[in-house]
Amino acid sequence: MSSNELYDLYKDAGHVPTEILTNGILAAICFSGITLNMLLVYVTVKSKSLRSSCNILITFYAFSISFILIGDSVPFFVFLFGINFISLQLCFYIQIIPLIFAAFAISLQLCIGIDRLVGISFPIWYKMGGSESENNKALMFSLSVIMSIGLICYIGTCVFFNFIMPLLGLNFLTIEYIVWPICNGLGSMACSSCTPVLFLCSTDYRKAFCKYLRRTEHQINVVVPLRIMPASDIRA
Repeated sequence: MSSNELYDLYKDAGHVPTEILTNGILAAICFSGITLNMLLVYVTVKSKSLRSSCNILITFYAFSISFILIGDSVPFFVFLFGINFISLQLCFYIQIIPLIFAAFAISLQLCIGIDRLVGISFPIWYKMGGSESENNKALMFSLSVIMSIGLICYIGTCVFFNFIMPLLGLNFLTIEYIVWPICNGLGSMACSSCTPVLFLCSTDYRKAFCKYLRRTEHQINVVVPLRIMPASDIRA
């Protein structure tokens, strides 16, 4: 089945449960990633200990990739409302902002890499030393994990589509309902990995998250009894 045949099949079909399910799972991953990235932005803004240039670049990066996740969640709403297909012009207007932020995120990756290179090559000039040096190592490890996750997902997807999938001879429906959701899901999880990785690998970020996002489980209300004094004890 070709893409044209799929269009003829679903253009007036109304709600397609399979598409709603697969894109709904992807949208759930995207919404989770957006929430995590916004939490990272919130904690960085609130915390005074996360004020280095690298912390700021990471915050902008998390904010930018959130728009990529917003763009990835659009197909779910298209199928949820039974539209199924939209025009290329409307698709352009919907995706132009996520694409701009995607390009911005790529530029930020380069900026973060340059910042880390300067921090390692010129530690005195970068004003790193003592306990900050240890935090610098943890932050460097966290960034390496984040970039590795994204790189593995991207390279794995490219290798599969260009070398493995032609050998398997998969039909269009298999690609539409199995291959694409898995590949898109991996990409969305990579865009959602900043906050979990920083929380697990960086002490500074973990302390900031625990400080600003902790919840008080039990609130103790102290009731002070009111003692009414006799009129004779009140002096003018």
